[in-house]
Amino acid sequence: MRQLCALCLSLGLVASLTVPEAVEQIQRGLLTEETRLDGTPTVAVRAVTASSMQKTTWDPPKHLLTPLKTVWDSYTWEKKYTNWAFQQIYANEGRLSFCVKWDSSKKITRNERSTLNKELAIQIQKWIDVLAGYDGWKYPKVRVRIKAWAAKEKANLVGLDAEAEKFTYHGSSCDKACYRYEHKDGHYTQCPEKKKGHFDMILNLRDNLHGGGSGQDFGQTLGSSDILKELKSTDPDRMHIFLHEMGHSFGLDDFYNPENTNNKRKPDRSGSQSRFLMKAGSAVFITEYDAWMMRNMWSCNGGPQLRNIPVPTYCT
Repeated sequence: MRQLCALCLSLGLVASLTVPEAVEQIQRGLLTEETRLDGTPTVAVRAVTASSMQKTTWDPPKHLLTPLKTVWDSYTWEKKYTNWAFQQIYANEGRLSFCVKWDSSKKITRNERSTLNKELAIQIQKWIDVLAGYDGWKYPKVRVRIKAWAAKEKANLVGLDAEAEKFTYHGSSCDKACYRYEHKDGHYTQCPEKKKGHFDMILNLRDNLHGGGSGQDFGQTLGSSDILKELKSTDPDRMHIFLHEMGHSFGLDDFYNPENTNNKRKPDRSGSQSRFLMKAGSAVFITEYDAWMMRNMWSCNGGPQLRNIPVPTYCT
């Protein structure tokens, strides 16, 4: 789920970051084979196996053209926003950094903290892989690092040794003086280590949140119990909730059925597509449709801004 007042935040109308209490509940969907009368696929197709991912310019499969346009046309402020993960990665020359706020009564060991850093890199790379070689995207590999930790109870960071683990301990909260979201101009004059000590996103891991989360350019909020369980799992799709929320950090929206009374924002604009990661609960991996939505956002938002080129005509 996205930040509920993202437009206010993007216009500077909110003084400080407020992570929403409302979170989407994401459950594993059942991926069953179906066939349409017109022969177009309805089963979720993993992006990594889709032949269309070999395309290096805008040329999605024909059956995706209409739903992709419907989604793009539904965006408003998102089209021109300047702090999606694209911009953050380019500003850091192929890097993305986090502060993890351990807002939990549970304990997390040094080994689990190390594993979490590796898992974030793996999941984020899944999104990067759909951009590699496409439309001028510069970084086929992105280096991901947890630079800082914060915890309401320091003792819950078991075996804490910030120097050995190469991160900074920020106390009970991530230091906003070092936070890109609060300093989009790239000036970190009040950060103890200046720009070297800055981080791009906050990953907030908290109690009493199960099977859901929220995310946008500020970072992500997930359940600490879910994360601890996922760090022990061998399921390749174990961190699908983070993967979904990271999609929001690149500017992708949520998709819900129109009859979902909890949706106060937009009806489902996904058209003929029924199973994909950004439609919470319908897939646990990046599908071909998710990948082309991501490519659309890059070609129409990040690419023109960062490469100083005109917005393609199909974006308008």
